[in-house]
Amino acid sequence: MKFKGIVIGLMLFSQVGYSINYPAKKGDGHIGIGYKTTSYSSVFDQDGERKSSPKTISSQWILSGNYGLSNKFNVSVYAPVYIQNKVQSNADFNLGKDLKSSGPSDMEIGLSYSFAEQKKLIATATLKQSLGFGKNDQAEGLNTGYGDNATSIHFDLYYQLNTHLYFGGSTGVRKRNKGFSDDFSGEFLAGWHILPCLDLTGNINGLFPFENGDEEVNGGYYGLYRNNAGYMAVNTTLSYNYNRTAGISVEVNNYLKGQLIGAEPIFGVKIFYLITGKEKVEDKQTVPETTPEKK
Repeated sequence: MKFKGIVIGLMLFSQVGYSINYPAKKGDGHIGIGYKTTSYSSVFDQDGERKSSPKTISSQWILSGNYGLSNKFNVSVYAPVYIQNKVQSNADFNLGKDLKSSGPSDMEIGLSYSFAEQKKLIATATLKQSLGFGKNDQAEGLNTGYGDNATSIHFDLYYQLNTHLYFGGSTGVRKRNKGFSDDFSGEFLAGWHILPCLDLTGNINGLFPFENGDEEVNGGYYGLYRNNAGYMAVNTTLSYNYNRTAGISVEVNNYLKGQLIGAEPIFGVKIFYLITGKEKVEDKQTVPETTPEKK
């Protein structure tokens, strides 16, 4: 039996939009809805220094999931269906009124292939395509996405040390359009399977722009989907599942350094449902009532 703690711990990282997405077996997967929010009055500038800005609040609702088409191939989706951005009036920045903008952001669909799998080690490659539903041409700069239909490829590695500890790593490159800079991403994750129903994960992740885009393209103001945005951040997630069926996770993402992005933490919560393959459900139903079910 595969180590289920890895599945739940890594799979839930789709909430924060980074690349790690543990592959599900055929007929397995998850669906979830998450909420993320951040509030900040400073941004990282081009040189990585904190600069004051009008108070900005950005929140988003996210649908996400993955599904095993086979034991080798997975499909995934990450869809911020509704983003709301607010900037408060600030005389120091000649901003005489509150600004608001809302709408969908860029959806991302992915196809993963597990090309190496051993008892404790799994390697995958994932091709992701964004669908540019985000608005990147807002006159007041409150963009909800890039809208550039970017394409990326990621390579992920997962390793189970023992029944309680597991690790993951990822690297990827993204080809952007509409004058936005291409970028590179990286991530290292460590997880602790505390209980059969409880996982704690932490990671260090980063986004590094190549700065090869159009110099005339700025993107959104106030750190919202800026061109050449980048960061290094630490993320912590605690997830609870009930009977390997449904559950909830909470997470906090804090920037270590950044460029052209808001400078305060991002908080999130997610409710999810775990999909179990038909054959496994049938096998479970045939277990005699007198036989205790293994955890």
